[in-house]
Amino acid sequence: MIKAVSRPRYAPEGNHRNDLTNHLLPTIGELPLAQVTNKSVKELIAALDAKKLSPKTVIEIIGFVKIVVASIVDDEGTPIYARTWNHEFMDMPVLGKQSQVAFEASEIEKFIARARKRESVLYALLAGTGLRIGEALAIRISGTDEQTVLSPDCRTIFVRKSVYNSTEQEPKTADAIRDVDVCSELASFIKAYIDKRKDGYLFCSDSGKPLLQRNILRDSLHGIQKGREAFQSYRMVNGTKVKHILFPAIPGVRKDTEGFHAFRRYRSTHLDLSEVPRGMAQFWLGHADKTITDRYIKMQGRIKERQTWAEKTGIGFKLPKALKAIKGGKAA
Repeated sequence: MIKAVSRPRYAPEGNHRNDLTNHLLPTIGELPLAQVTNKSVKELIAALDAKKLSPKTVIEIIGFVKIVVASIVDDEGTPIYARTWNHEFMDMPVLGKQSQVAFEASEIEKFIARARKRESVLYALLAGTGLRIGEALAIRISGTDEQTVLSPDCRTIFVRKSVYNSTEQEPKTADAIRDVDVCSELASFIKAYIDKRKDGYLFCSDSGKPLLQRNILRDSLHGIQKGREAFQSYRMVNGTKVKHILFPAIPGVRKDTEGFHAFRRYRSTHLDLSEVPRGMAQFWLGHADKTITDRYIKMQGRIKERQTWAEKTGIGFKLPKALKAIKGGKAA
């Protein structure tokens, strides 16, 4: 059964666990894997289409189903439920040209100004470094060589881990293990946020655990982008429902909502427009390809050159003069 198989190690931001709960368990969750065929997947696609899910989301969900079916093997490693998938028969949606949206510098400045301090620093770091959200949430103020940590001056982020669903795991790819240089302006902003803290995650909940991506989107980034009315959240304390956080009304910044990757696209564009050497930009972004592998490896040791370019390039948007200038409060 689909529900009996755990999610893959690396899940996209869409979160396969949510797909499992919201879309697969209610439809084919009880179906034996032997009966997950082109016909049953065709019916699943029709059900997903009826929910008005985007073609990209449908394709990701069906891809997860294929992974689950193929994951069951015999003692010799041969798939037990081998399938020849017929996309035409299944009416698999076809992706057109995908919108690769990058935030504008002016939008990022508004996100930072309207968010609470923790999220404002997170957004500045994402846009100013190009880190993936999971990499940013794994940053510790101090730690071991096997953990993602900040240098004492906040000028370097040693990326060694990623966080998914508040749990540390290995980064997305081997190329993601890298040292990301930070310009002095952004480093000072981060350092002011850390203040007197000596350890723990840079971006953590009240319990000290890494933040959940979906909570940041729900409570902050999406609300800031489209705007929202004020609302009160609650939590249970000793069996009693009590007020938790009052989220005030926020004016919108843009028409549509985008995810964390739009910060990364902004950084990639900024590096390109700043004429940063391609090998260095790829190194910072963790996107080495076969044509620049040698240069990528050599970049690890060229610290002074990297720091010079980081300072020269900057971040391309304005930061508040001081953290106290941010008035987002507990809201966003």
